[in-house]
Amino acid sequence: MTEPDREQLRSQVFEILALIGDPEAQLRYERDVPIANVPAELVCMWFEDVFRPDELPDFPASFSKAEFAVLSAFSEFYDARVDALPTRSGVVGLHGSPVWTVVMERANETLKRVAPEMALAETWYPKE
Repeated sequence: MTEPDREQLRSQVFEILALIGDPEAQLRYERDVPIANVPAELVCMWFEDVFRPDELPDFPASFSKAEFAVLSAFSEFYDARVDALPTRSGVVGLHGSPVWTVVMERANETLKRVAPEMALAETWYPKE
């Protein structure tokens, strides 16, 4: 398997970050891929598929120092909350989690800083 080039890495990171920050896209994903455990996939996609700075030699160089710092901060923020996420109750269950709400908000804030053209103009998150 060939490693993605720098533009592919950037695109993949930004696309998954956009998905993590977009509750409507998460619902569409679950609808379109009913066999998938979308909450678990959202975790796996970020930590195992795209955000791999220690495994892919070109990863850090694919981003400016500022972008890499912002993405790393998001990854640490997300990682600190992963164990508190409900991953067995579907996207609706995930959306009911206050922990997921803050992860979505942080993902969208991060995207606005590194790829503003991909960020949601307005966000909707379930509030309790």
